[in-house]
Amino acid sequence: MRAFLCLLVAFVLVACSDKEDKITLFEKGIRALSYEAYDVAVNYFERSCHAGFAKSCEQAARLYQEGMGTKVDHERALELLIDGCENDARLCLLVAQYDSPQLSKHQAQKLYEEYTDKACRMGQVSACEELALQHSGRKATSYLRFACKNTDSRCDDAKFYAFAGTFYFHQDERERAIPFLDKACKEKDKTSCYILGLALSEKDKLDSAFGSFERACALGEPKACKAMLADTYDLKPSVVRQTRERLCALGDSWECLNVAKELANDKRGKAKSQAESFYRKAMDLCDQEECDQIKEEWQDFKNPPPKKDAREPKKPEKPEQAEQKPQIHESRI
Repeated sequence: MRAFLCLLVAFVLVACSDKEDKITLFEKGIRALSYEAYDVAVNYFERSCHAGFAKSCEQAARLYQEGMGTKVDHERALELLIDGCENDARLCLLVAQYDSPQLSKHQAQKLYEEYTDKACRMGQVSACEELALQHSGRKATSYLRFACKNTDSRCDDAKFYAFAGTFYFHQDERERAIPFLDKACKEKDKTSCYILGLALSEKDKLDSAFGSFERACALGEPKACKAMLADTYDLKPSVVRQTRERLCALGDSWECLNVAKELANDKRGKAKSQAESFYRKAMDLCDQEECDQIKEEWQDFKNPPPKKDAREPKKPEKPEQAEQKPQIHESRI
């Protein structure tokens, strides 16, 4: 038992020592670079790379690629990047994108496909998204699932539909985006409903777009409520009021003010107290610049200018005095 414990301690110490060694070697390489001792630096970086430190593989590859401290050697640079790729997905992308005059077009394409796929599977989201754009059907979907899981480990169907739809929309792939956005919207994802409305608007499907905006607004997406109030749609006054009240509830001080002003002009008995309530909400939500204007309008509402009483008899107007002609003296005749 004692011998086993000693072996275990020795193993841990060696492992820690290796980790420290590869980092120390990397730091020595960086120090050598600062003195422009490139041949020394490449030696440290290669040793650190072989010990499993990906950053050192990248540094050594760059020196071989540029011929600093050694002759230009693309084959060696690529080998070092491939070694580093085992521990760092970012280096897999560097392999995929490596530009070497020694590689044929077929070899470069094969490297690209193999190592972009590997980078994706190792957690590089950009690699997954790149492949999703280049493929279609199930293959594209599988790459997007990898991207979604790399972004959020709890990427269920609803989150995946939202992720895929939003991704394709921002890549100007509207036809590919709409089916995913529609599924996410049906799963009550408010942002997807709003983006679906934008995509449908661009295709001039205005009725469907309005339905998506309306659903997103009901789910609490302010931008969708704003889209409903656009001049594109001829809404009934009751729908406009309801939408503005929803925006007010979502924190839009200007829409609170609009509702308050509308109620202030309403002649019904309860309207005045309701208007007061919306003025208060507007004041609670506004920033300093907005508050000055809202406060001024609120004061006008509370202290309206006195109205003239229609029953008050009008004062008789003074008759206009006839224009008096100047008298002409007899002596002038």
